[in-house]
Amino acid sequence: MRVLECEVRELKELLDEKDEKIDMLSRIHSQSSQPIHQLPSPRRPSTTSIESKDKKEKEIAEHEQEEVFKVQQSPYLLDSVGSDSYFAGTSSSRTFIEAFKHKVQEKGRSTADIDTEALLKSKLKGAPAASSSEPATPVTFKAPPRLVSDQLINIFFQEWAPLFPVLHRPTFLGLYEKYVADADTITDKAEIAQLNLVFGVAALSSGARASDDLQSFEEQWRAAIDVVLKEGSMAALQALVLAQLFCVQKGDLTGLLTYKGLATTLSARLGLHQSQKRFALGTLTCETRKKVFWTLYTVDWYVTR
Repeated sequence: MRVLECEVRELKELLDEKDEKIDMLSRIHSQSSQPIHQLPSPRRPSTTSIESKDKKEKEIAEHEQEEVFKVQQSPYLLDSVGSDSYFAGTSSSRTFIEAFKHKVQEKGRSTADIDTEALLKSKLKGAPAASSSEPATPVTFKAPPRLVSDQLINIFFQEWAPLFPVLHRPTFLGLYEKYVADADTITDKAEIAQLNLVFGVAALSSGARASDDLQSFEEQWRAAIDVVLKEGSMAALQALVLAQLFCVQKGDLTGLLTYKGLATTLSARLGLHQSQKRFALGTLTCETRKKVFWTLYTVDWYVTR
C-alpha cells in the first residue's frame, strides 16, 4: 500500500506538471502577437521540491525496511523423531510465528513468553476423542502357511521390488519373520497392511485371482489400512503405495484413485517432495524416504498414462 501511494503521488505530480504545460501553451497561443521577451518563461521544478521528494522516498524505504520481515524456508522437520516427521512450508502458521520471534529477538527483546506449541494447539481441553476407525466386523489377522508366504515373498522381491522399491528388504524380512512366528506380536496395523499387501500383490502376479488366500489377504490389508489412514506415518504411506499396486493389478480404478490421492497428500505432509539433504535424518531413513517418493511418482505416472 505504501509503494502504491508513493506511485500515485508521483503520477499526480506528473499530471500537475502536464496541466501547467497545457496552461502555458494556451497562454502562448493567446499572446502570440506579443514580443518574445514578454512571453512567460516555462515553470521549472525547484531544487527544494526535488530534495523533499527524495527525502520522502528515503523515509518510505526506511519505514518499509523496519516493518517488513522475510520468511525463510524451514530447514527442519517437525516432531523430528524419525521418518514420520512432517514438513511445514513457508505458508504455515508455525513458520510465521518463528519468523516473528526472530524479528523480536533482533530488537533485543525476549521471546520466552511466546509459546509456539500453545498457539498452534488445535485440540481443546475436554474435547471428545476421535472415534476409532476399527471395522464393525472384526477381522482376524493371521499369517498364511510358511510354504505359501515364502513363495509370495520371493515373487514380490524378484518381480516388483526392483521396479517399485517402496520397502527396505532387510527391515521387511525381519518383520515377516516375527509375523510368521507369531502373528499376535505384530500390533502395528500399518505393518500388518504392508505384509498382507505384499502377499496380495505377489498372489495376483502369480495368477491366483480367485483363491481363498487372496481373499483373506485383501480382507486383512483393507481392515488394517482403514485404521492407519489418519496416522500420517511413513509406514502408512508405504502401505498406501502398495495398495495402489494391488488395485492396478486387480483393475480397481476407484480404489486406485482413492489411495493415490491419500498417498500424494501424505507424501507432501511428510516433506518427501523436499530435498532430504536439508533434514537431519539417518542414511537409511533418508534413502527410504527418497525411494518411497519416487515410487509414488512412478506409480502416479504409470496410472495417468
